[in-house]
Amino acid sequence: MTTVLTTLREWADSLPFWEQVALEQILAGKDFVDAEYEQLIQFLLEDKNLLEKSDEPRPQLKVLQNEMWEIPEENRPVKLISVSNLQNVNALALNQTLTFGDEMTAIFGANGSGKSGYARVIGCAGFTRGDREVIPNAFKPLEPNQIQAATIHLKIGDELKTINYKIGEACTDLTSFYVFDSTSVVTHLTKSNKISFSPAGLSFLTRLSQVHDECSSRLTDRANALLKPHNFNELFFGGSEIKTQIANLNDKTDLKTLHQRSVLSPEDETRMQELDSEIARLKANEIDEKIKETNQTIKDLETLIKQLSVIEQKISQEVFENFKSLEERLNEQQKAAENVSVGQFKSADFSQVGSQTWLNFIESAKKLSVLEGEGKEYPNENDKCLLCRQNLSNEAINLLHSFWTFLEDESQARLEETQEEFLGLQKEFSAMSLDCFNEQNVSHRYLEKNHPKLFGKVQGFLNFAELRKRNLLDSSNKSEAEIIALMPASANSEIENVIGELKHRLFDLEQTNPQEKIFELSEELKILRHRSILRDNWTAIEQYVKEAQQAVKMQKAIGNTRHITNKYNELFKELVTEKYVQEFESLLRRLNCPLQVKIKTKPQKGETLKQIILETPDAVEASHKLEKILSEGEKRAVALADFLTEIAMDETSRGIVLDDPVTSLDWEWKETVATCLAAEAKKRQVIVFTHDLHFLSLQKKYCENYQAEITSHWIKKEGADKPGFVYLDNSPIAEREMRDTKQASAFLQQAKDANNPVETEYFLQQGFGCLRTSYEALVIYEIFGQVVLRFEERVSIDRLKDVVAQSEILDEVRQKYDLVSRYVTGHLHSDAFHAQPADCDLLKREIDDFDTLKGKIKSIKKQNKKTLLQNG
Repeated sequence: MTTVLTTLREWADSLPFWEQVALEQILAGKDFVDAEYEQLIQFLLEDKNLLEKSDEPRPQLKVLQNEMWEIPEENRPVKLISVSNLQNVNALALNQTLTFGDEMTAIFGANGSGKSGYARVIGCAGFTRGDREVIPNAFKPLEPNQIQAATIHLKIGDELKTINYKIGEACTDLTSFYVFDSTSVVTHLTKSNKISFSPAGLSFLTRLSQVHDECSSRLTDRANALLKPHNFNELFFGGSEIKTQIANLNDKTDLKTLHQRSVLSPEDETRMQELDSEIARLKANEIDEKIKETNQTIKDLETLIKQLSVIEQKISQEVFENFKSLEERLNEQQKAAENVSVGQFKSADFSQVGSQTWLNFIESAKKLSVLEGEGKEYPNENDKCLLCRQNLSNEAINLLHSFWTFLEDESQARLEETQEEFLGLQKEFSAMSLDCFNEQNVSHRYLEKNHPKLFGKVQGFLNFAELRKRNLLDSSNKSEAEIIALMPASANSEIENVIGELKHRLFDLEQTNPQEKIFELSEELKILRHRSILRDNWTAIEQYVKEAQQAVKMQKAIGNTRHITNKYNELFKELVTEKYVQEFESLLRRLNCPLQVKIKTKPQKGETLKQIILETPDAVEASHKLEKILSEGEKRAVALADFLTEIAMDETSRGIVLDDPVTSLDWEWKETVATCLAAEAKKRQVIVFTHDLHFLSLQKKYCENYQAEITSHWIKKEGADKPGFVYLDNSPIAEREMRDTKQASAFLQQAKDANNPVETEYFLQQGFGCLRTSYEALVIYEIFGQVVLRFEERVSIDRLKDVVAQSEILDEVRQKYDLVSRYVTGHLHSDAFHAQPADCDLLKREIDDFDTLKGKIKSIKKQNKKTLLQNG
């Protein structure tokens, strides 16, 4: 460290002052905010003579001159305790917790069981060269308000920390955990990768490069502000060479030549006046304007005719008379409806007369009367009430007949139909716009000025239309004379005559237009006027060009970061690169992978990139890509070597996570990888996800050899499509420890002590899972007497004497295993499978039943041995 710092201090003497100040602040651990960046830029511009030097004294570089100062180091250990409560990750089960030991944790699970989901979450939060994307359930896309999340428990130093991690975001506490999976293999083999670590002290150069980039960005922003778009070209009407030059003003604009064009002689001034007079004479009749004005007048008058025709049609005498007839019919139908209205039945004794319930009642009574009368009219004299069965009075008979008349009358329906038609017409009249002839219209102004009588006719027609519209919408307060007044003509034919006259005039104007001469003189005048505008605005234009020149100088002033990169690479090569290559080659030999590959490194902007390449003789160019040459197993071995090299070189690495690391590897390589990982577990936390039983057993074997603590869990898919169920301290390599019910009993006690139903269900699930594994161990160790073990290469024939093959025992084991399996996931199975839900009492009974069954098997074995002894 002292060597790095001493080198940096010596190197700083070669830097410009502003970079020395930046390095000083970086070494002092100072945060950079706007004030610091602006001060650095101020020093840079002053030293480049692009700003006047401030009277403020410059800071002294105390840190760079202090020989006793050392770089502080941060080395707090980080342990991953657990990952739990995964939400919307693949289709993984909810409310599961995966814990991790201090040294080696091996998580076993078949393909599709959910292992990679957990590995991918850790990779997203930590560091991986593979795919960081964590996908939700492919068959249940995320809703807008749903998030992907997990709970991560860490131990940092002596402190426990809980992180409610939103998947996809950065998690700085886990950056020291490296993750390797199948997608990492491709990246390690085919891409240039930045070396993920840097020796303490070199990070200051990376930070200096970042500060340099930020100052460059800010200086570029300041330069761009000087280069902001101008609007000078808006002063110049029409096109010209001068306008083109003004539109393209930049730092390269020739101000001297441009200024010469801004100088006008007295002759130029006189010529502008002559041109004005000549063009004015040619335009004395304002031909162009008249043509334009005449065209617009014709267009507006034609529009007016169309609008008047529509109004005339909508308020025609026929429409008006039809409307009045409809209004009279509506009044008559209202009176008729009132005569048979429900009001005739109102009574102080009944409150619901006229309600829907009342109407339903009399309609039902009418239907019943038809059925009961069997073709006779009901009611008649001596008929009885349909409800109370009493004789009907004459008054009651008359009332019932009135009800029937009320039901059969159609006047109300006709009234509603007429009302709907009437309201529709009123709505149409109300929406009709009459605002087509006002002072904003060219037609209004033209007729008022040139044809006052015709103007009066049009105005009168529209006034009548407005009056008739009001009459149609509300005739209650109008006199009969107003209502029946006849509609005047719209004067459209007279307007068409005016249009004809205008079109003749337009033809004459177009024939007499001296366009070519006016254009020639106007072009000459335009050039002179553009020169005049250039003269009047020269001060501002000159200032803009000079600011553009200043901006370009600013952009060039800061330079690039090549000198920082060179110093970084010089130190990195000395401290890292050569050692990296040596470590990589050593790991290849340890993996028994004698491949012709090597690490190639190259610098890039304060960092170093590395890439694995095919090693060929100098005279031979590698024409094939590495991934095309190596076998699948070789690819994975090389990628693992690169991954483990990076871990070995990074002193800050706290843990590694590997997802199925030995896929495609043969048994020799599996053994070597297991050895390497067991050795790593003594240095840092190692987490391995695997579906390979052989590799799992090797991992246990070599952890025991290295005296590394190994914790093993099982991730399973329960049911047809429910992956991600976690069974702690329970896997194929734990079967020997699962021969009794201690583990299941421990979870039973945790279920009893749980604080809430969710915890209880979780611990019960774990307990039943352990009991299920105990039955599997029972088959291997007790029923089959260890004749066949999972991880042994041979069958123990001599142990066949210990096999217990009684059918009743086998039936009981099968039934119990099936029963326990149904309770493993609790909520997953329906009540059709078991009579009661899982609870502590049920788990206790099943544990007792297991112990009893195991006792039976042992008794049978004792009896078998006794029999063998008796038979000699």
